[in-house]
Amino acid sequence: MSANIYIRRNCNLDLIKLVACIAVIGLHTFMPNVMSLYFLCGFAVPLFFMTSGYFLLNKKEVTSWYVCKKILSIFKIVFCWNLLRYCAVGFIRMIWGYDITNYTLLQFCKELFGSMLQKGEMWQFWYLGTLILLYALLPIFHRVIVKGKVSKILKIPYPMVRLWSILIIISIVLQCASMLLGEPLQKKVIQTFRLWSWLQYFVLGGMMVYVCPKIIAKLSIKVHFLILCISTAFVNVYQYWVGKYIIHTEYAEYFYDSIFTMIWTIILFTWIMRIKVSDKVTPKIFSLCSLTLGVYIIHPSVIQLISKVFANNSLGISIVSFVIVTVVSFGIICVLNKIPLVKRWFLSF
Repeated sequence: MSANIYIRRNCNLDLIKLVACIAVIGLHTFMPNVMSLYFLCGFAVPLFFMTSGYFLLNKKEVTSWYVCKKILSIFKIVFCWNLLRYCAVGFIRMIWGYDITNYTLLQFCKELFGSMLQKGEMWQFWYLGTLILLYALLPIFHRVIVKGKVSKILKIPYPMVRLWSILIIISIVLQCASMLLGEPLQKKVIQTFRLWSWLQYFVLGGMMVYVCPKIIAKLSIKVHFLILCISTAFVNVYQYWVGKYIIHTEYAEYFYDSIFTMIWTIILFTWIMRIKVSDKVTPKIFSLCSLTLGVYIIHPSVIQLISKVFANNSLGISIVSFVIVTVVSFGIICVLNKIPLVKRWFLSF
């Protein structure tokens, strides 16, 4: 059966993106005091890269023009948001009588490229910086990996399996070394350049086109859901315990290389992909999914505003903050998305 049957845009893939987006808000809202809810959202970033790999690695053709267009479009978004913030902050400082002599073109360039290196107020653009790197590598993947000889048993291109195997070994070695040393080795590399991890999930997403039908055929949805619940409980307890007592960190990003997180993410991805979504709900999911990029970009700013109102980090306050940030972020982007000029330059690539 051709893999192309499974790579057309579908509601389930958009649902995964939507769930991942909401989980990202959870990662940034619940940390650091509500650890049980925080680690529950630890699948967010891996799912984002898996959905990208699922679509991009199974395109029939990837041209240099397509890659260049995408890279320029992503950079356009980073540039526009940074320029908007830079001008707005500079104008406010000028109105209030602050010194703005340091507001130069050089300073703007530092903030622009720094945002893609997880620095400054727009630090969330590290993700788009990584996407630019992945798009730059995409033509190589298609020439060498995707179009390679297909395994007769797994029905997956051999080069894809080999690359993923190498990347997963690197990830596991790093995670084991971190546990032996008592601190995460990954912290020495900013998230933009942790390509061993992001490529692992990216390639894994590409493999899901072949893996999903096999899992769906062998597991009933009830058994699949039971496995998901058990793995979710185990991974969250494991991350909390290892984070607190072994590698001494509270950040979910240092568990992306864990084999348990990988298995958990695969189970979650395949389970959502098999959900039967009604025709009435499908348009709503498509509509909400189209807002996820904008929500990802603005939610840190919304969190900053909300945190000034809800200073208490108790469980109840954290949940309320999470709900408010989610609703406000989606509401703002829903309005902005209706403005063609804003949508074109700030909210789509």
